[in-house]
Amino acid sequence: LQSWGATNTKIEQYGIYGQLRLSPLEGFTLIGGGRVTWWDTDTQTLLPRLLPQTGYGIEGKFTPYAGVVWDITGNLNLYGSYADSFTPQTSTLPRADGAQIDPLIGTQFEAGTKLSLFADRLLLSVAAYQIEQSNRLFSDPNLPDVVYQIGKVRSRGIETEASGEILPGWRINAGYSFTKTKYLEDTNPSVEGISFVPVIPEHSVKGFTHYAPAEGALRGFSLGGGFTWFSSTYGGNAAVFNPNGTLRTRSSIVRQGSYAVVDLRGGYAFNDRISLSVNVNNLLDRTYYARISATGRGNYYGSPRTVVPTLRLSYPWPRGL
Repeated sequence: LQSWGATNTKIEQYGIYGQLRLSPLEGFTLIGGGRVTWWDTDTQTLLPRLLPQTGYGIEGKFTPYAGVVWDITGNLNLYGSYADSFTPQTSTLPRADGAQIDPLIGTQFEAGTKLSLFADRLLLSVAAYQIEQSNRLFSDPNLPDVVYQIGKVRSRGIETEASGEILPGWRINAGYSFTKTKYLEDTNPSVEGISFVPVIPEHSVKGFTHYAPAEGALRGFSLGGGFTWFSSTYGGNAAVFNPNGTLRTRSSIVRQGSYAVVDLRGGYAFNDRISLSVNVNNLLDRTYYARISATGRGNYYGSPRTVVPTLRLSYPWPRGL
């Protein structure tokens, strides 16, 4: 059985963007600005049968943002920002209540600090953020001909990073992220309070180091390694039961526990033109899902242990080219 479908969608949009920066005090900067958007769309279903054209427009929608940066010293600063977000949306399916599809709207707050040490050889940063969005489109598998647009979601997180050359020839880069997503309001009260993007781990740690001395007996050699660790995740939807307790829809949840992946790299540069390197990805041959979705679809294994040798030859370009 084949099902044919086709739609024709036209979108026209314009925008004006502006920014203002003020420094009332030395080392203290105020930033403000925004965007004005004009957006129009027309959609028509062509197959399996021709339907009347539908569409809507947005005239002169203003989305502001503001921020502040304080350079406490030459090596340390603090910053904060606020921004509105506004994203027009379209759907080939109508809303369940018959109303037009509203734009996705949201607010974002961010604050953080950056610190440089050892004559700018090491940079440390910490940032915290919160994003709230309303009017997200949701589909009910039991009602596949309509979409819902009622509810609000929130994402909060913290990101830290350290990067730089801590010793001559020795570079590091490491970071930690915490992400917490939650349904604040939804057409189904039972999901309020749970994660709306459970495939994103709450905790993740990444690190990389590379040592390539420019002088001494080890000149030409290089050695590096990296690791990635993710906390547990899951994808899919929980089982749905009828009011009388009978099963309406089976659970499609796929779960993955926390896991770590380790990579190594070694190399030697014979001269400026010839170098040899070997990369070993997933050194411990960890079996894991690089992506999960739901039972029966959208689940992909990460690559097993992979060894990749590389011989690189370079030649200078002829003069004049």
